[in-house]
Amino acid sequence: IAAVVWPQAFGTLLYLAEFNLNSQTAGQLTSDLTQAIEEYLKNQISSNNLEQTLEKLLIELNPILQNHERLFGNPLAPRYHLCLAFLNGQELALSTLGHLSALVINEEHITNITKENTPHRPTNKPCFQNIISGNINSNETLMLASPTLFDYVSTNKLLSIINTSAPGV
Repeated sequence: IAAVVWPQAFGTLLYLAEFNLNSQTAGQLTSDLTQAIEEYLKNQISSNNLEQTLEKLLIELNPILQNHERLFGNPLAPRYHLCLAFLNGQELALSTLGHLSALVINEEHITNITKENTPHRPTNKPCFQNIISGNINSNETLMLASPTLFDYVSTNKLLSIINTSAPGV
């Protein structure tokens, strides 16, 4: 698993990746993606529209993913999962590839916004295809999670942890 946070003047970029690849291959893919992200952020002019900013970044990253297409594997069980999310205050724009989840958690329940807002059929293309955007309420927490999170932590335990910690995104 790889996670990186890039604070920017126009918002914060979160990157989460889970790889089921050998370490050398995963390292090369991670390096290629993070280098492209850092180059994009270095040249990015401040924007008021997170969705457009994320869309432009995904246009830069998708050719890299297509160059590594053979690594993706079976669309029903991809060998890597990626999530990119831009946050600015309560505004959110995110995109996922594979089976990573973006969970919005409040005192009462957990909502997987990636599951609620994406098609139920797997993609055959190893690239980002959808962007989810909106606002997170002040009493909610955003959590990016790998597919195996609930193998280790129950929904009730996760709610308990979030509700006893300081709120935040």
